[in-house]
Amino acid sequence: MAIIKYFCIGQNKTGTTSIGKAFKDLGFSVGNQQMAELLTDKYYFKGDFSPIIDYCKSAQVFQDVPFSYPETFKYLDKAYPGSKFILTVRDDAEQWYRSIAMFHAKLLGKGYPPTTEDLRNATYVRKGFMYNTVRVYGTPDHDPYNKAIMVAHYEQHNQAILDYFKDRPCDFLAINLANKNSYQQFVKFLGVESPYGAFPWENKTSEILPFINNAEKLQDTHAIFNHIDRYGNEYLPFMNQEPTQTSNPLETSVAFHHDTNQLIAWFASGDYDSMSAHFLAGFQYFSEKVFTKLEGEQRAEVYTFVKDFLFFFIEEKYRMDGRFVRDFVNCNPIVANLAAMTPIGNTDLYLQIMLDRPYEDNLGKFLTLYSPRNRVGIERSRLFDANPQLASFWYSVYFRNYTTIADPVCYENMKEHLRYDDPRIGDYFFIDDIYFGATYIDPVHDRLIKRRINQWLQRKHSHITFHSTPAGAGGKPKVAVFSDLWRERHSVYRNQSEFIASLRDDYHLTLIHMESPDTRHLDTSLFDETVYLDSPSGVLNLAPITDNGFTVAYFPDVGMTPKSILCANLPIAPIRMCGVGHSVSTFGARIDYYITGADVEPPDGVALNYSERPVLLPGYGIVHNRIAYRRRRHLPEYQPTGGERLIINCPWYSQKSNHEMLLLLDRLAREAGRALLFRFYPGGSCARLNGFIPFVRDVEKVLGGDDFIVYPSLDYDTYMGLMEEGALTIDAFPFGGCNTVADSLHLRKPTLTYQGRSWYNRIGSQMMRSIGLGELIATSPEEYIKISLRLIRDDPWRTQIALHLESMDIDNVIFDNKSSIWFKRAFDYIVANHERLKGEGGNRPLTVEDFG
Repeated sequence: MAIIKYFCIGQNKTGTTSIGKAFKDLGFSVGNQQMAELLTDKYYFKGDFSPIIDYCKSAQVFQDVPFSYPETFKYLDKAYPGSKFILTVRDDAEQWYRSIAMFHAKLLGKGYPPTTEDLRNATYVRKGFMYNTVRVYGTPDHDPYNKAIMVAHYEQHNQAILDYFKDRPCDFLAINLANKNSYQQFVKFLGVESPYGAFPWENKTSEILPFINNAEKLQDTHAIFNHIDRYGNEYLPFMNQEPTQTSNPLETSVAFHHDTNQLIAWFASGDYDSMSAHFLAGFQYFSEKVFTKLEGEQRAEVYTFVKDFLFFFIEEKYRMDGRFVRDFVNCNPIVANLAAMTPIGNTDLYLQIMLDRPYEDNLGKFLTLYSPRNRVGIERSRLFDANPQLASFWYSVYFRNYTTIADPVCYENMKEHLRYDDPRIGDYFFIDDIYFGATYIDPVHDRLIKRRINQWLQRKHSHITFHSTPAGAGGKPKVAVFSDLWRERHSVYRNQSEFIASLRDDYHLTLIHMESPDTRHLDTSLFDETVYLDSPSGVLNLAPITDNGFTVAYFPDVGMTPKSILCANLPIAPIRMCGVGHSVSTFGARIDYYITGADVEPPDGVALNYSERPVLLPGYGIVHNRIAYRRRRHLPEYQPTGGERLIINCPWYSQKSNHEMLLLLDRLAREAGRALLFRFYPGGSCARLNGFIPFVRDVEKVLGGDDFIVYPSLDYDTYMGLMEEGALTIDAFPFGGCNTVADSLHLRKPTLTYQGRSWYNRIGSQMMRSIGLGELIATSPEEYIKISLRLIRDDPWRTQIALHLESMDIDNVIFDNKSSIWFKRAFDYIVANHERLKGEGGNRPLTVEDFG
C-alpha cells in the first residue's frame, strides 16, 4: 500500500512551519526545507516542476516553498494521486499582509519594508532568491510590498485552491491554526491519535531579531547567543547576563550582509562601535547558520568575514567599548570554528602579533582569540593578573570547545585547561558544558572541576531554604523527578522511564521541568502533576518548590542541563538520589545515593567512582526501552571481500571521537587488508556553533579524505537505516556507548566494545556478555585492534557472530525490564531506612543483600 503524502500549500506566514513541526511531532517524515528552497530557486521560477516532483519521493510531508506557490499543487496532485492537501489561512488577508511585511522588514529591511535593492542583495539561499520570492506576489519593483496587490494575490491563491478541491473533502483541509479546535481538525483529517492538544507555535514574527547595525541596537541583545546543548537542543545560557532568546539556531533568522568597504569607512572615521556591532552580528549569524559544506558564495562569505574580522580586530587603533568586551569573549568558540573552516586554520598568527602588547589593554582581544585550537601558548595566570573577572568568564567559555578533541592540540589544550585552577576564578558560566564535557576531556581529573563547581553553587545558594517535611499526597510519599529530557527518544528517558513507572502505585510523582513551559515534548503520563520553574532574567525561580513536602528528589541525570546541576546542589528534599542518565558521579553535589548496576560496575573499588553512596541493582542499573524501529534485514548480509568497502559504524558524538580513537581507526584502515568506510554519527553535537566542518576536517587530518563519512544530525529512523547497512559497529573509549550499543544489537550487528573501570565504559561490554559475546570485549588498545581486524578480515567468523545474534532473544535479554523491580525495592528500602543509613557514614555500596 502506497504511503499517503501530505502537501501543506498555504502561503508563508500562515502557520506552515508550525504545521510542519506538528507533523514531525507525530512521527511523520518532513521534507528538507533547505533542499526545497534550492529547487525553488533553480526550477520553480523557470516553470520546471519535474525535479520538484522527484524530490517529493524523499519524505511524506512537504510545506513552505515551493509548495505554497501558485500552480505547484496541481502538478503534485497529478504526480501523486491519493495525496492530501492542507491549506493554512489567517483570519483575513490584511492580517496575513501585516505578518509577511513585518517578517521581511525585520529579516531583510533593518526594521523597514525591504526595497528591491535589499531583496536583490539578500543572501538567503543566494543573492536574488528573495527578490524572486517577492515577485511571486506580482508587485512592481518600485513598490515590492504593495498592499493591494499582495492582498489580492493572497485571496486569489486561496480561492484557486478552494475551487480546485471543492468536490474532494476527503483529500483537502482548509485550516486556521489560531482557531480553538484547529488541532483536533488536523489530527482527525490525518486519521491518527495524538498525545498533544494544540499546535506548536513556531517562527513567531515578534521573535525574529533585526539586523544589528549600530551599538544602540546591540545593547538590546546583550547576551547574543542562545546555547545549543550537546544534542542540538536549544536553551539559554545559565547564569549569564540577561540573555535574549532568538529562534532555532539551525534555521538562520538574522539577516546579515558583510561589506568590507563599510568596515574600512568605519575604521577610517573611528566608528569602532559600529565595527563591534557588525562583528557581533556576524558571529550571531554564523552561529545560527550551520554549514555542512562550503562551496561558492558560502565559502566566499565565510572566508571574507573571517579575514576582515581578524585583520581589523588586532589593529591597535581599533578599540572595543567596555560594554562589548564580554560579548566578544563569549564568541570564542565560534571564532575558533570559523577560523578552522578557512585556510587560516587558527588565530595563532594574530595572537603572535599581539603578544608584546600590554595584556591589561588588550585582554578582551586575547580572550576572544585564544582557544584550544591555538598552538601558541599564553600563561593563564597572566590573563587572571590582567582582569580576574573577565578571565573567569573566559575560563568557562573555553570549555564550550569540548567537542573539538578530535584534533590532537585541542585535546591536550582542553586537558591542560581542565587541570588549571586559580584562586581568582570567581563565578562559573555554561556550567553544563564544563560538568558534562569534563569526563570526555579527562576522566581522571573531571572530578576536580566538578567538585569546584559544586562548592561554588552551594556557597552561592546557601541562603535558599527548603521546607520539605515529607507530606503524603493521598497517603503516598511525594517524589520529585527533575528532568527536562523526559521525552521518548532521549537517552535519559530510554534508560530511566521504567524505573519511574515502577513507583506509580506507591508514590505521588511530580515532574519538575525547567527549560520551557511547553510540555508537549515531555512524556507526563507517569506523573500526578508537573511543575515548571521559570528563569526570569536568567535566574531560576525556585519559589514553587521551596515549600514542597517531598520525601525524595530524584534526578534521572545530573549534568546534561545547567539547572539539573544547580538543583542537585540544593537540599530540596530529605533524600536525594540520581540515576545513570548521565553516567558519571556528581563528585560532590548534594546527592545521597547513586543508582547503578551491580553487573556493570567493577567487582572491586566501585566506591572510588562515586562521591554518593552507590546502590547496586542486579543487572545493568537501567532498563532499555524496547526499540520500535523495524529491521529491514533479518538475515546477515555482508559485502564481498573484493571491490566494495566494508562499512564500519561509529555511532559516536564528536566529544567521543577523541584523537586517540581516531589514531586507532587510522591503524585499522592501514592494517585491514581491505577497503573500509567508517561512518560517523555525531548527532547534534556538531551543530553547536558551526562545529560540523571543523570536526570533519579534524577527522580528515587523521583518516584522509576517502575512508570516512560524517553524517549531520539525522532523525532516528534514518540513522538506524544507515546503521543497518554496516557490517559491524565499534564503540568509543573512554566514554563508551549505552543506547548506541543497544541500537546496534537491535540491528543484530557484531559490536566491539572497549571496557574500562567506570559504568560509562563498562555498560556496553556487560551487554555483550549478557548475550554470550564476551569475545568482542577489548580492554586495551592492542586488543581493540586485534579483535577489530579479525572482524574485518574473517568473514566466516563475523557471519557466525551475526547468526548467533539472530538466534538470540535480544528483546528479553538486553531490553529486559526486571531491573525495575529491583529499583523499586531499593527505593522503598532507602525511603524506610534513610536516617539509619545516613548515620552509618561512608559510602559502602548498598546491594541486594540490603534491600533484596
